[in-house]
Amino acid sequence: MSPEQAARKVQDWAAKEPLWAVDQTSADADGVQVQLVRRTPVFRFADDISLHIKSVDSGVVIEASSQSRIGKGDLGQNPRNLVELENAWQ
Repeated sequence: MSPEQAARKVQDWAAKEPLWAVDQTSADADGVQVQLVRRTPVFRFADDISLHIKSVDSGVVIEASSQSRIGKGDLGQNPRNLVELENAWQ
């Protein structure tokens, strides 16, 4: 799978999920950057999820981070965002 194919897979998944949205996507020589936004169900707080998808010999590597837009603590939501994204990938 190429970085572009992996990015498309992530974008397609996020488009189907009610709490997730694709913010922007860009490509460069190093791979594809995908910016996602996930909103919490009750208060609709936004978390920014950044993915860097790059090619390796065996396929692709996805480096991901999640950060809350508001507040100092996330009550564990940012790690849960990454787990949810990882589970969707499998």
